[in-house]
Amino acid sequence: MASAKECLTEVAAKSLPAVAKRGAPSYLHSVKNTISLKRNYEFRRLYNRGKSAGSKCVVVYCMKTGSPENRLGITVSSKLGGAVQRNRIRRRLKEIYRLNEHSLHVGYDIVIVARMRCRYATWSEIESSVLSLLKKLNLISKFP
Repeated sequence: MASAKECLTEVAAKSLPAVAKRGAPSYLHSVKNTISLKRNYEFRRLYNRGKSAGSKCVVVYCMKTGSPENRLGITVSSKLGGAVQRNRIRRRLKEIYRLNEHSLHVGYDIVIVARMRCRYATWSEIESSVLSLLKKLNLISKFP
């Protein structure tokens, strides 16, 4: 008879998707050279002193800090909908950032502000909008 620990690991192995069984690649989990902005004064400083660029979907603010990593803040107003809609937009923006983090310059504070159009935009529209704004602000070294 198998021990309780062996049974639990066997059940867990059966319930996990194939990718998790093999061990998911590290790039699927988190951003590497980025920490998050959390304090209100950090956001306000960026709005007042930083450079900005805007499109129909998003506005990007940035400021050079010279630190060894980037700091990212994402703002989604309550005017864009309930918590479900706001979190969906936030997840999309984080994923776009994560997928393109390898081509960004290091040492910047970045804030991405979602606009109303972002709620109804497709993934490709949001992605092209964010990437073009990052390129416009000279934050991206290789444009895909």
